[in-house]
Amino acid sequence: MADNNSYNHDIENVNSNFISFFKEHNIEIPLIQRDYVQGSDFQSKKRNEFLDALFDALRDDKKTCELEFIYGTYNNGTFLPLDGQQRLTTLFLLHWFLINKSRLENPDYTNTLIETIKWNDKVFKYKTRRSSTTFCEKLLSYTPKEFTQNISHDLIKQSWFSEDWLSDPTILAMLNMLDALMQKYMSQQKENATQLLERLLTTSAINFDKLDMGKYKLNDSLYIKMNARGKQLTAFENWKAKFIKILEDVYNDADYKYAENNRIKFYHKIKDYFSHSIEHEWTDLFWSYAVEDYKKRATKYDALSEEENLGVEISNPIIDEYFLNFYRYIYQLLFFIDFESDVLESDENKDYNIIIEDNYLNADLFKKENNIEFLYQSLDLFSNIQKNNADGINTFFTDLFYSEGNFEDGKIRLFSSEKLNLFDSCINNKIPVDEQVLLFCIIKYCIKYKCYKVNEYLKIYVRVCRNLLESINQRLTQDMKLHSNVRLSQLSKYVKTIDDLCAQESLLGKNSLILGMGDTDSVLNVLKYYPNNNIFSLEDSGFTHGCLDAFDFNINFEDILLGFNAFKKAKDIDRVRILAAYGFEGADFGWCAHGRRIFYGYHDRWNMLFRYKSDALALKKALRSFIIDYKQNNNIQDLINNKLNGLANNDSFLYYFLKYDAFTNSSLWWIMDDDQYDTTTIDAHHFFAILSEHDIITLPRFNSNPLLGYHTEPYACAVAQEIKKTYPEIYQKINYTGNNRYKAKLTFDDNNLELSCSDNGWFISFSSEDNKNHLSYSKLKYLLGFCDYFGKNSHYIHNDNTHDRVETAVNFIALMYK
Repeated sequence: MADNNSYNHDIENVNSNFISFFKEHNIEIPLIQRDYVQGSDFQSKKRNEFLDALFDALRDDKKTCELEFIYGTYNNGTFLPLDGQQRLTTLFLLHWFLINKSRLENPDYTNTLIETIKWNDKVFKYKTRRSSTTFCEKLLSYTPKEFTQNISHDLIKQSWFSEDWLSDPTILAMLNMLDALMQKYMSQQKENATQLLERLLTTSAINFDKLDMGKYKLNDSLYIKMNARGKQLTAFENWKAKFIKILEDVYNDADYKYAENNRIKFYHKIKDYFSHSIEHEWTDLFWSYAVEDYKKRATKYDALSEEENLGVEISNPIIDEYFLNFYRYIYQLLFFIDFESDVLESDENKDYNIIIEDNYLNADLFKKENNIEFLYQSLDLFSNIQKNNADGINTFFTDLFYSEGNFEDGKIRLFSSEKLNLFDSCINNKIPVDEQVLLFCIIKYCIKYKCYKVNEYLKIYVRVCRNLLESINQRLTQDMKLHSNVRLSQLSKYVKTIDDLCAQESLLGKNSLILGMGDTDSVLNVLKYYPNNNIFSLEDSGFTHGCLDAFDFNINFEDILLGFNAFKKAKDIDRVRILAAYGFEGADFGWCAHGRRIFYGYHDRWNMLFRYKSDALALKKALRSFIIDYKQNNNIQDLINNKLNGLANNDSFLYYFLKYDAFTNSSLWWIMDDDQYDTTTIDAHHFFAILSEHDIITLPRFNSNPLLGYHTEPYACAVAQEIKKTYPEIYQKINYTGNNRYKAKLTFDDNNLELSCSDNGWFISFSSEDNKNHLSYSKLKYLLGFCDYFGKNSHYIHNDNTHDRVETAVNFIALMYK
């Protein structure tokens, strides 16, 4: 660094005005730079202060405007500014304005002046975006025939001006600056344009110092440090510079063997391919998203009052965040593929998200050629998808996916979110893990087969991948739901299955699959029936999420679909009864303080039954029998009643489950007395803690501690609701709730009698002998005549076998109040 510090102004005349500098060098704003913002209307205060300084120096020969150092490097006679881009651009526009304004006022003199400085031979170019480059070229060659006060409007009307350029922030800022120059010129018209131009071109009224960083062995790291004194470079700009350096150091002149045809001739080197593509094809890929975001922000800004928008600035559209989000996504995939999942899982103390966040901008992973190839191919893939579809990438994904309720033949339902455009979700950093892996699956296939538009082969491939990923789940007791267990740390395993799926363009007829991602056996069992829209609609149901283990395909597909659609349309209470009537004894969710937790089905948790492999066989038998019977009699209520009437045991759980609505829906006990609720339209949990067939607690909630708080008991609930129908005045005196692990009983406000259901019948006990509301001796003696003695103060209601236990309890309670 000693040589760098020894540099001084005596070595070379570094001070210059713009035109003397421009006479000797073309100027090219390099790709590392941000857009031109100095002319933006959102920077109007700073812009006007800068223009005041420039015009003051041109109007007063005693003043100068010194713009300090402009740093950069030279490349074949072209100056590439690293610091000073904004100032150079403003100076370029000032020269263009005064030259053309002077040409209209004094054409002969101005044309001679222009020839002297060779203005028309020089190049001022923006490499940050193709549209910016073209606009600068057109502007240099354009000679206006008149100037209005609205220069931007005049330029936009030109035949060479593309309407798309209005979305380019650099062009917008240049147009704004030209209008500002005109306003500043008109505001103080003491000198004409020719006088101002002559002072601009022939004096150092406006000057700067230039530093050739390459000549003095300085590099862009110094620029980054220098820039820290002012506005920091964005993460994207820093990353771009470092990434290009890595490409230079690692790959030198290595060819990129997958170069697209439009770049293969001039940009076939790995470094050159990146440098060109990131300024053209890949920028275009993200540009529409940046513009859309800008429009939304501008709309919000326009809605603000003058007081609210004070100090508020709207930055121009930039692709930085979108590109880096996609780059980080690719980096993350490659990070987990490169490491064996067993190694990752064994070190639980490491937070790999933090490791990725700390390292992804360093780009070390891309020192492996196959990784850099995958990054390039992924970006090119979406560039091609953008070009080959009517509405770009959005069309591709809407042709591939649909969301709930919008089934279309052949398309695949996306379960995890309603946003179908996975690329959009990815670049906005709002994509869940399972969709990240699904997007990776799509990228792998589409790269291999150059699939830029959705076709039938792709649909089937994506459907299989979706089903495999949906099969990676776990059932949690904390909320009694199935949760995706897809993990990026397992990607090195998943990719084995993905590569096998990608081995051939069509999966039809495939009968084996390498293990690694999901339940390959279940997927293969269904794949042999593809393509069949009946199969597809079954897979796309919210009940199944692609898992069809509960269906017996020995039955005709149309019959399966007919029965299953009827099942889905039925009310929850009829669904659970159908399954129970045909032999399904519920899903076992383990023990609680009152026996086994058994679940029969609930409106947003049906997939817990259909997707859980342990329940598949029992569910398959029940569904098969139902579907066969439904074909003969398509009235679900008739089928339930037939099963009820055919029961040999009229004192079984199933009997009461099929007969009494209040038994089946007993978890709704807390709203049965509320006239605001219609219990026929509200789904019960159908969730029970079963110690024995007649010793049950109704569980009112789905969590790991379902007995916590108040609950009821299905037999007690059924009795209470029957009393409500026939003896409403008695119903007002009944309580049938329990608390925590204590089972609910039928208790009465005006006496100390309790009825509790047991395997031996209704057990009668007394809560307190001293209760002032105890039954009279004569009433008690009368009631005990209908009971069997069990012990002191304890009896069972006698059952005459002509009534079920609900009817027996109702009759006994009626006698109590007779």
